[in-house]
Amino acid sequence: MTEAKLTIATLARSLGVSPATVSNAINNRGHLSEETRQRVLRAIDQSGYSPSFTAKALRTGRTQTIGLILPNITNPVFPLMAQEIEREVSARGQAVMLMDSQGHLDKQSHALESLRSRNVDAIILVACRGTGRGDVPDGVILIDAPSNPRSDVSSDHRLGGRLAAQHLIGLGHRRISVLAGPENSVVAQERFQGAAEVMAAAGLTFVRIHHSSYGLIRGEEYAVVHHRPDEASALYAVSDSLAVGVIRGLHRLGLRVPDDVSVMGFDDVVWAELITPSLSTIRQNVPAIAQAAVRLARREAQTDRAIPVELVVRQSTRSVSV
Repeated sequence: MTEAKLTIATLARSLGVSPATVSNAINNRGHLSEETRQRVLRAIDQSGYSPSFTAKALRTGRTQTIGLILPNITNPVFPLMAQEIEREVSARGQAVMLMDSQGHLDKQSHALESLRSRNVDAIILVACRGTGRGDVPDGVILIDAPSNPRSDVSSDHRLGGRLAAQHLIGLGHRRISVLAGPENSVVAQERFQGAAEVMAAAGLTFVRIHHSSYGLIRGEEYAVVHHRPDEASALYAVSDSLAVGVIRGLHRLGLRVPDDVSVMGFDDVVWAELITPSLSTIRQNVPAIAQAAVRLARREAQTDRAIPVELVVRQSTRSVSV
């Protein structure tokens, strides 16, 4: 069967199912078993079949395209999220149109208008810092933080902060500093507040709270300029980019991680496992976030969701008693 002859009808005959079954599998509709749906999708992948989006758009008034706006494509978390969203969308026979707001509200507004003018079927927005309720039009699927009333799906950032603090306290650390990220970031503040709650419950307070933008440079700057070895035995950074920068800065000072100071991050980006020492961190379940966002965008679900995170213990943290 050549690609030129591939149609829903020919695929259906080759699989011994009805054309409606193939169509429902492509569009994730109907009451198909997961086994049948996956069998059809595998056959589509192997055959090279591609539906005619133009013809379908003319027939249904839908472009079969979902818009995705990210706040910073250079942050390793967001390309991974884009990849997972594209995988979910593609499995449903649609395509993704990606835009980068570069962390600016005006660029985010322009991206929203641009996607709406292209008549995309839905828009998924990972909000940039400072996004207010009025900045997100109705119908846009917002990935942000549970405390944002407009958020549709998010990681449980506060839970992650609690897990980070519990890990460090469990290792015997009592003198802990926190790199709390940008003050206007809802996500960063939830990661900080979760850790602060656990600290307070243990009768502890952070010896230093430092706010800054994200990035390796800011983390390295903190380590070189602000860290005092006699002040804190552990550092918790609300992003891996800050944590990796801290480790680089501590190495510049001749300090050993984790022998002299333990370092904890958040996100579990690709760097976390590659640096030396490997980074203890909080892992976001990016595939689950992507799946939930796409289901909401396609109106396959209506429920807001806070996706659980998990603690990943590697080499950058150790017990103070060791």
